[in-house]
Amino acid sequence: MSPQDKDGNDTTIHLGCGVFGSCQKKYYKGIPVAVKVFKDLSSSQDVKHESAIMARCVHPSIPHIFGLNVTQKPYFLVSYFYGIRSSSCTLYRALYSKSLSLTAHSFGKIMLNLCQALHYLHSKQLLHRDIKSDNILLTDFNSEYHPMLIDFGKSIQISEAPSKRKSLTLLEQDEYRKKHKHIAPEVVLGHPPSFLSDIFSFGVVMSDVSNRVKTESCFLDAQKKCLEKDPKLRCPMSYLLSQLQINVAFYQK
Repeated sequence: MSPQDKDGNDTTIHLGCGVFGSCQKKYYKGIPVAVKVFKDLSSSQDVKHESAIMARCVHPSIPHIFGLNVTQKPYFLVSYFYGIRSSSCTLYRALYSKSLSLTAHSFGKIMLNLCQALHYLHSKQLLHRDIKSDNILLTDFNSEYHPMLIDFGKSIQISEAPSKRKSLTLLEQDEYRKKHKHIAPEVVLGHPPSFLSDIFSFGVVMSDVSNRVKTESCFLDAQKKCLEKDPKLRCPMSYLLSQLQINVAFYQK
């Protein structure tokens, strides 16, 4: 792996950092890649787990993984780099960008494609557990913007959900809600994560979009049903997909 592009120019670019560590853009055999470098406290099992989840998924909105290093620290994971004009751009950044001119139709298609990716994950009996606007990258493909769902560090098999219950005091619950607004209320209260808790998080992303972009009633209706506090009242994936398809079709008239 090289910090240089095919012309030999130094191009290591810092993309961001988080609880896990940091992310850099480099090149692998001339191909732009994103290198997720884990903090020393991360275990090799953490890295292997995330890479195994990604390797299981073959979908246009889920990153392609090249490989990983767990032989010596710092451990790292290598996936294809996705961006706009060679720069990394999250959905959150795009919503507040003055240089990107995304239309309501563009955002509608982004959300439909993202929903299809979530549907694919759930069909694999996988939960993402950390869906938010900062974990969605945008890339330009065939003159259109396309979403990539990233950060599978918290993803699990649905069968593992009972072991992921939180145990927080009332004060800790309040602090957690303020810091992690995309996490479903029942999860904060100590219930296991579920497909419906992922749908709640998707609804928060929808609200991020609708707060910045004019959206149609079908979009807002689906958003409202995603954000129901009682998970039993949230909409099924089939309804969510159909409403987002109607929303896209509205702009194609």
